[in-house]
Amino acid sequence: MRIFLTLLLSLFIVVASAQNSWTLQDCMKQANKENLSIKQQELGSKISRSNLIQSKFDLMPSLNVYGSQGYNFGRAIDPLTNDFTEDNTQSNNFSLSSSLTLFSGFQKVNTIRKNNLDFLASLYDVQQTRNDISLSVANAFLEILYNKELVEVGNKQLLVSQLQVERISKMLAVGKVAKGALLETESQLIAEELQLINAQNQLLTTTLNMQQLLELKYSTSFDVEIPEINISVDKIFPTTDLIFEKASQVFPEVSSAELKLKSSKRTLTIAKGRMSPQISLNSSLGTGYTDARMDFSTGEDVPFKNQIRDNLSKSLTLSLNIPIFNSWYNNTAVSQSKIGIQQAENNLLQTRNQLRKQIEQARADVLAAQKQYQFAVKSGEALGESFRYVEQKYVNGLANTYEYNDAKSKLFKSESELVRAKYDYLFKMKIIDFYMGHKLTL
Repeated sequence: MRIFLTLLLSLFIVVASAQNSWTLQDCMKQANKENLSIKQQELGSKISRSNLIQSKFDLMPSLNVYGSQGYNFGRAIDPLTNDFTEDNTQSNNFSLSSSLTLFSGFQKVNTIRKNNLDFLASLYDVQQTRNDISLSVANAFLEILYNKELVEVGNKQLLVSQLQVERISKMLAVGKVAKGALLETESQLIAEELQLINAQNQLLTTTLNMQQLLELKYSTSFDVEIPEINISVDKIFPTTDLIFEKASQVFPEVSSAELKLKSSKRTLTIAKGRMSPQISLNSSLGTGYTDARMDFSTGEDVPFKNQIRDNLSKSLTLSLNIPIFNSWYNNTAVSQSKIGIQQAENNLLQTRNQLRKQIEQARADVLAAQKQYQFAVKSGEALGESFRYVEQKYVNGLANTYEYNDAKSKLFKSESELVRAKYDYLFKMKIIDFYMGHKLTL
């Protein structure tokens, strides 16, 4: 009865899960849409884009409007007439000013170019984060498939043991076997039940990990769709040099590091530009009003609109600023920019070296996994034949219960190892494909 309930629970989990099955592509789309690490990187890219737009607007002239209203009490100088007055007065000032940098060592143009490089690099950084998350999703997906197969193998093994217990019970009832054979088989059954429970728990854990990776709330109805998986046992993999050459062209971290090196060179150009003369054009238009101004011919206050017209002033200024000494700031900026270039060069070299090391390790791993899978396939076939032979001997009374259970345990272990080797080999094959610029698919 206990075995029946366990199998029924497993069947219920499979049926309930099938109501909401996700493919690998579904999982990746969800991760790309909702993963917080990707969102955080995208926000950084938006900031870079904002900086680029602002640097373009910096080429335009500035335009500012100014206005004020003041009150003077007691003896004071009228701001418009410059006469002393002891009356309470009211005054207004209005101005319109504009400024345009004509030349500043091409700093603004180079700033635009630098910010454009930074923005492009940020897009590659977003893509790198997406790639990292996609690999994590693919790994989690394969872990779920692996544990689902382990549960399937455990259920099959449990069913065989259940039938064996029933068969031995009947044989014991007619006196064909000793009671020890039944006890030994029941012990084996209990051990296999525990193995199945562990496999089911591991499946739930990996499913939960996937849901958390996709930023989904935990749901028992979540499940992944089992695809058709075809594995080439004798697949020939590209050389390390060929994989590295391809990865260097498509991997975003390399492109990002290259752009950041170009950006650091623009930073040096901008720093040098601060040491050049700066030419700027400034213009202003101003006027004002005061109630202390009087028309001496009539003895009346001059109207507001008349004063605005009469007090109108205009200016146009061309200025030249030659930096000679500014607390050594410009020289320090140039020196630091040169160091920044060296850091960017080292970062690019380090990125390329790290990528090559990862590819070397990935290729070594996939070749090792291929051999393990080949061995697991052969071992499974051999142990399957061995179990069927022992089983036939056991049915004919030529093998004891210990020999039968031992052969069955070895078969179960080989089946579990085959499942592990298959998914380990599959994932490492996908990593090689990924380095070659192929999409992650099953």
